[in-house]
Amino acid sequence: PGEPSKNSIVSRCAATATKDVSKMTRVYLLRLRHQLTSIRKRKLHPMMAEELLTVAFEGKDTLLPAERTGKLLNAVPSANVNEPERYIRDALTFWRSLEKFAEEIARERAGTLLDDHKRVKDASNDSGSYEVHPCLPVDLLGAYVLLPDEEAL
Repeated sequence: PGEPSKNSIVSRCAATATKDVSKMTRVYLLRLRHQLTSIRKRKLHPMMAEELLTVAFEGKDTLLPAERTGKLLNAVPSANVNEPERYIRDALTFWRSLEKFAEEIARERAGTLLDDHKRVKDASNDSGSYEVHPCLPVDLLGAYVLLPDEEAL
């Protein structure tokens, strides 16, 4: 299979009416990949690290705190949504406007991964060094729109 086009809809997407939100909320499931290189005795040891991350925006553009976003994936549907494709396309259009934001998240997480490896290396009196670089662009695995019941009809 070829690469998906920029206009394609991701395979995991939904528009759901729920009592778990009071405003329209867009939730994005991301896969971050990092190239981790360990350098020991002048030898490079390349590795890959992956992590899943959720980010969510309430209303027009209010970024929700990380501790709230994962819970949104468990929102309980309470009604049918009219024209769910419209909400999904809007969420994907919004996501495309956030490319720099996603890259910044990837760089921050790469820095955190590097710091974690340095702490382990220092605690174990290990020699050598590490480098971590984010693999861009960030992979969008899912886009979910949560609507309060009254907006879904």
